[in-house]
Amino acid sequence: MGALVEDIIEADARDLTRWPDDSFDAALSLGPFYHLPDPADRERAAAELARVLKPGGLAFVALHPAAAHAVPPRRAAPPGTARVRATTAR
Repeated sequence: MGALVEDIIEADARDLTRWPDDSFDAALSLGPFYHLPDPADRERAAAELARVLKPGGLAFVALHPAAAHAVPPRRAAPPGTARVRATTAR
């Protein structure tokens, strides 16, 4: 059947040394990347996430575009255009 969640742990995304390499089939990362303003910290967090995932593992990561906070919410789109919400997978 389905898998069960064994545990939910809050940790510093830049330091996942409490887990060995290739520990997880999947990981959920909600917040760390857009709360780390220093590019070196974001790179370290991404490297740690990749390190603890098993080969072929899945990472679910929440990101914000660089200017997300500069655009007023619910702004009307100009006539003849449409609003599009895009998701980028890498």
